[in-house]
Amino acid sequence: MGTENEACPIGDKPKAQNKFAKSASSKGVSLFSYFAIVWTASFLCLLLHIYLINSQRYLPQELYDKATPETLTGVVASKPIYTRFSFLAPVDFDKAPVTPLFNDQEQTQEQEAGSNPNLDPTVEAANEQPPNFVEKPQDAPVKFIRDIIRCDTKLISQGEVYTRLTAQQAFEYKHEYDRRNSEVFTTTLPKTAILLGIIIICFAACLSCLRGNFFERTSRANMTITIVILNFLMLTLSHHIFMKYLPGSSLHFFTMLPLALFPILSAYLQGIRFGACIAMLLSVITPIMLNDEHSFSLFIYSLVISIIGIFSFHSVTKRNGFLKGGLVIAAVLTLLNAFFIWHLQIDVPMQEWVAFFKDASTPPWFTLQLIIAALVNGFIILVAMFVLPTIFERWFDVITPVALRELAAEDHPLLEQLYVNAPGTYEHAKAVAAMAANAAQAIGANKLLAKVCGLFHDIGKLKEPACFIENIGAGQPNLHDELTPQESAAKIKEHVIYGKQLAKKYGLQRPIMEAIACHHGNDLIAFFYNKALKEAELNNLPPPNIEDFQYKQEQPQRKEAVIVEIADICEAASRSEFKNWDSINFETTRPFVDKLIMAKMQRRQFDHADITLAELSKIADSIANELCIVYHTRAKYSDRRQPDPQTSITTSYIPQQNGNNLRPAP
Repeated sequence: MGTENEACPIGDKPKAQNKFAKSASSKGVSLFSYFAIVWTASFLCLLLHIYLINSQRYLPQELYDKATPETLTGVVASKPIYTRFSFLAPVDFDKAPVTPLFNDQEQTQEQEAGSNPNLDPTVEAANEQPPNFVEKPQDAPVKFIRDIIRCDTKLISQGEVYTRLTAQQAFEYKHEYDRRNSEVFTTTLPKTAILLGIIIICFAACLSCLRGNFFERTSRANMTITIVILNFLMLTLSHHIFMKYLPGSSLHFFTMLPLALFPILSAYLQGIRFGACIAMLLSVITPIMLNDEHSFSLFIYSLVISIIGIFSFHSVTKRNGFLKGGLVIAAVLTLLNAFFIWHLQIDVPMQEWVAFFKDASTPPWFTLQLIIAALVNGFIILVAMFVLPTIFERWFDVITPVALRELAAEDHPLLEQLYVNAPGTYEHAKAVAAMAANAAQAIGANKLLAKVCGLFHDIGKLKEPACFIENIGAGQPNLHDELTPQESAAKIKEHVIYGKQLAKKYGLQRPIMEAIACHHGNDLIAFFYNKALKEAELNNLPPPNIEDFQYKQEQPQRKEAVIVEIADICEAASRSEFKNWDSINFETTRPFVDKLIMAKMQRRQFDHADITLAELSKIADSIANELCIVYHTRAKYSDRRQPDPQTSITTSYIPQQNGNNLRPAP
């Protein structure tokens, strides 16, 4: 069930042609302003990220305190060092170097010239490279050669003593780390800023294609900007916290980073399609913001976990659904880690598991850390999805599935008042809600939203319940008998205005307010208009002004509001149409529903709704079936002879001869 919580047009800026369109120039200005806000926010977060990297010493302090590798040798490491990028550093020559940088001919020429850059000048070099490496004797001197150390290599663990080799590698890594950070402002920042601008422009164009009036709805656009900015801040601060307090490999960082949080939040608040767009945008931006060497891996992490999270959380309405979603996130992260351990050729887990099977007292810490990090990530998203939707619901006036579930429980104060003061309207609202929910399910709309809109669409009748015929009991006078048709129409129209006031007073969200305001659109109150027309003809008066008998409200946009409008008129009209219940079947109800829908279309009530003729046909089928269920027939109860009070108890049942069960008496 997709929750398309689009912001209602009520209260937004007026639009031409029923307030739904703007000129191209004004739309362009709005689009540019939102682009400028998002790009500026991303650029500021990028500056903050660069500032934290350059101002904080994420590497161990002993690398800065010790002047040379010789003085660092023998020192105990205060924290582990994982390489964040590939760099050139000394490696143990007798452990088969990974990738020789020069061929044998070039190396011989350099040696003859008295200079060999392939060898570290501060350590002992090998005179020649044998074709096949053999295990060296234990008393042989250690020989080093420069080679590429890959990203995510663990140079040293916390509490480990720096050796001659690890001290040299750590200093080489520190120099390369500082050099790259010093070039960020001159090289990385301009390129990243331009690339972010291009991506945001493409994203805005996609939103305009997906929802043409997206940038005309202020609350929805502001919520999107807020989500994107919060994601930028989350990336920056999470990277800082991880580097400062939780050193580990890229897999540890990717696993703990809640990359799926804001795409899930977008889908939960604005619909699954919009959440997928946000997931794609943030998945592309995240590697650019973090400038990680495993950019492609980070993109895959972000995209996969965001899409899985969207499908796990977007329609959750119960608490156990959040728990299941968090566990799904943790499980998917664990599977992704297993894939990237194989894809990135990380040998540590295999070595740890081999050691574990040889000696169970040495647990595979690398694997356990990744599993714990995945569980922490799922828990963070679970808690955030409990808290953030409630905050966004109030700030940006949207509605969540959990809020819809609460409103559908029918214990809201407005519904309780409707049950006490306008029982006929209450029963009508329940019938409309049931019809609307089934029709919404038939076309793939939000079933729960349609049901809630049906329950609340007529709450404005609480102002004067006796003005509506469903609340007039047998023998009670009809107030409209003493009013003119114009006065009666005015009182009928007031229920829409008063309904909006009640919705605002009780804090009902915009989608529900739209259903209340638009369930009659600008349609005609035909009964009283025809009555006024007849009176004018009898008294030889000019025909009445038709505007006095029209609702002056906006027409519905969302599908759920259209469904409520159709269900409302079909349920009301069916009570006067179907008096002979024996003749009710699908062949009679379907033409009846078609006639009412066609009349609405001829009066152009659905012109601004995002609904197709095929969907209207499915709605008609669903409502026609529902009417058959409501007005179902039963066999007549025949007259039965009353039993004798003296013998009814003793002779109604007699025990069976072959068992302890009782059977009816003949």
